[in-house]
Amino acid sequence: MRRLKRAEGSDLRTIGSLSLVQQLLGAGLVDQLRLMVFPLVLGESGQQPAFQAVGDVALDLQAEAVLDGRIVMLDYRPDGAPPST
Repeated sequence: MRRLKRAEGSDLRTIGSLSLVQQLLGAGLVDQLRLMVFPLVLGESGQQPAFQAVGDVALDLQAEAVLDGRIVMLDYRPDGAPPST
């Protein structure tokens, strides 16, 4: 992945593979994280937090948009470790 990331050409993207995104975030290989927020709450049937396997990462919001009046698209850039609270 590091070699592919350094190579000239198109940006690398992944869609829908949560475990791959977790691994790439954990390895510090993510330049931009686009989250799509859908208006659905899975309180009882949800299985696990999406980023449970990733350490703490601060995110810097780069852009946001509301699609079709319901779905929110958020573009973040990882910004190192979050400030301690």
